[in-house]
Amino acid sequence: MAGPDRKVSASEFVYGVLREKIVTLELAPNSAAGEQMLADLLGVSRTPVREAIGRLESEGLVETYPRKGVIVAPIRPEAVRTAQFVRETLEVAIVREAASLGAQSDLFSVRQAIEEQQWAADQGDINRFYRADEAMHLRICRIADREQVWRLIDDAKAHMDRLRRLDLMKPETLRELIEDHRQIVDAIGRGDGNEAEASLRVHVRRALGRLPDLMDRSPEYFAKEAGAALGTTRMRSAK
Repeated sequence: MAGPDRKVSASEFVYGVLREKIVTLELAPNSAAGEQMLADLLGVSRTPVREAIGRLESEGLVETYPRKGVIVAPIRPEAVRTAQFVRETLEVAIVREAASLGAQSDLFSVRQAIEEQQWAADQGDINRFYRADEAMHLRICRIADREQVWRLIDDAKAHMDRLRRLDLMKPETLRELIEDHRQIVDAIGRGDGNEAEASLRVHVRRALGRLPDLMDRSPEYFAKEAGAALGTTRMRSAK
């Protein structure tokens, strides 16, 4: 793996790489994330790794235990719900602004990103689909002149993104998301802020709505207390 760019500090480089690996599940929840192992993986000393781990721990993405050492934090439903709330609240305002400001010419690059999503879905390329998905949302922010807000959203939604990546492993999810995207963009193109908002709310709530099924399918990715709470809730519902 290539080392850090000279313009970026070693700590910043390590933080960015590790955060991406955690969000994309390349570093799986509950897996070990020891300093030396990560330093060897990234070709850096332990100092920037230690600094990066400190930042990731403050974000709830890694956890340190006396005997286990550092592990990638499990997915916790409450953290996902908080991230989803932040994203939905900010993006609703953005799509409304985009609907009031956007012209069809502004939407060309947004529609291009959707076509790339379609190509990636056809190829089964989840990583490319995810990047095109992120690009589409960023381009909508640019239409509303809110690119800085997208950076706030991106910082806040890491816990939600891990659930989204897990959900993307199902082919039917990709089809649903592409249809959501088309509806959002069509509403923006018509200048219909109400429809753009309604479509966006449905869109950003999809993964959260499938949380129980995802916990059943991949329990090893979630906090044990979350699984216990889910089981208790289901037992009460069955009565």
